[in-house]
Amino acid sequence: MRDVCSKVRYECIGRDQYDQPKEFIWKSGNSLLSKGFNGVKPGWTPAAGPCVASSFEKDNLHLIIVVINTKTKDSRWVEVPKLALWAINRL
Repeated sequence: MRDVCSKVRYECIGRDQYDQPKEFIWKSGNSLLSKGFNGVKPGWTPAAGPCVASSFEKDNLHLIIVVINTKTKDSRWVEVPKLALWAINRL
């Protein structure tokens, strides 16, 4: 699963409803993937608002950072790197 979540684009061959081979292509909405993060999932719900669960690894440090109810959809892409930097500077 980590392999899929860490990709900006993922392709695979599966089967359609008639059991015929079909190519599936997913494009991630996680704009942090090209900025040193390696997953996981952006989203939005009425209760959580704009949110994202992110994974970041550097040296022996592995962080999971989750933000919910950000002011805008775009602000989650700003808040997560700030939290990662804050955590790294506390080591």
